[in-house]
This record gives sequence, C-alpha cells and structure tokens, in this order.
Amino acid sequence: MAHREGREDMSDVNRIVNQLSRQVSTWLRDSSEGASDWWDTKNSVQKRFSMIRGLIAQRREITGGIGAKVYTLHRKGKVRNSDLLADCQKLDDIGDRIEQLKLEIEELRDKERGITAEDVELSDESPVVDEEDVDTRVAVAVEVEVVDADTEVDAEDEETDPEGGVSPGDGADEEDSEE
Repeated sequence: MAHREGREDMSDVNRIVNQLSRQVSTWLRDSSEGASDWWDTKNSVQKRFSMIRGLIAQRREITGGIGAKVYTLHRKGKVRNSDLLADCQKLDDIGDRIEQLKLEIEELRDKERGITAEDVELSDESPVVDEEDVDTRVAVAVEVEVVDADTEVDAEDEETDPEGGVSPGDGADEEDSEE
C-alpha cells in the first residue's frame, strides 16, 4: 500500500507540475503578446514625438523667416503695427550695440599695436614732398626675359658688373655715347 500511496503522491505532483507548466506557458504566451503590444505602443509614441520635433523645427524656421521679412520691411519704413515696431526697435538697438562693441574691439586692438585713432596735432602741415618731385609719368610695360641660373648665357651679351653696372657688349655703351 505504501507503494501505491507513493505512486499517487507522484501522480499528484506530476499533475500539479503539468498544470503549473500549462499555466506558465499560457502566462508566457500572454506576456509576450502583451510585451509585443507594449513595445509597439512605445514605438508608435516615439515616432509621433519625433514627428512633433520635426514640425516644431519647421515652425521655428518659418517664424524666423517671417520675422526677417518684417524686420526688412521695418528697415524700409513699411511697418505700422506698434507691437512690431517696438520689437524691431529692440533689434535696431541690439544692432547698434553690436557695432559699438566692434568699434571698441578695434580700438583695443589698435591700442595694443600702438596705433591711436586720434589725430595728432601738427605744427607744420606742408607737403612731405614738393609737387615737382612727384613723378606723374605713366609706367611703361617692359618685356623682361627671366633667365634661370642653369641656363647658359652668352657672357658678352648678358654679363653684368658685380657693382651693379653693365659690362661691355650689352648695348649700354651705345646708349651712353648717344647722349
């Protein structure tokens, strides 16, 4: 009888394990479908958030464009709305401040370099050179042949004096004798 009771106990355990297994199986199947549904919902929500961010960026770009157009019209004197005029005046003030700061930056850099923007008082304002000393002739283009150091040169035709003069054979004597 003990043997029989052991089998019945085992059979009860098997029955419980099988029942538990079916319940776990059902729970996992239901849970995975639930998890899948949950994931699909989260994914759909994220896609919509992404679309919203894109639309907000478009709206910001269009609003900026409208503002730029209104400000352009303001600069042409074509804006009459007092609210818009007040905002445009704020932009004008900001632009003026930016220009002022740029000038201050240049002054600081000039000061650093030792350059002053102020005019120095002069006791003599006469010209540095006389008018007759100013060369007003028009420059004439002259063709020059560039000679490479490796190129052989006929010494009699092209040789120059180390002192900066011209050597015989280059035609300089002929020019001097004509004068």
